Amino acid sequence: MKLFDWLGAARRVNDEVNADAIRIAALELALRQANLKAMIWQTKAEDLQDKLDEACERVFAQDAELQHTMPLVAYALRQKANRARYDEKRRAAK
Repeated sequence: MKLFDWLGAARRVNDEVNADAIRIAALELALRQANLKAMIWQTKAEDLQDKLDEACERVFAQDAELQHTMPLVAYALRQKANRARYDEKRRAAK
């Protein structure tokens, strides 16, 4: 009789371990999916930011009045262009 009790207890423990393993696998899958969605949205956001930056640069380059009414934006665009040129020089030097 003790053998059956021991086998029953071992089966219950095994079932609990299997259930835990299934829950862990489901959580890992959900985390991977969330990470993938986050990477997709980050890529989309970076693409939209690049398009917005290009549009701002074009507008500011063409409209001198905007450059005077929004000096901080014009300054930021100049700094960004300077940084891009500096980074390009550093990459070319390597």
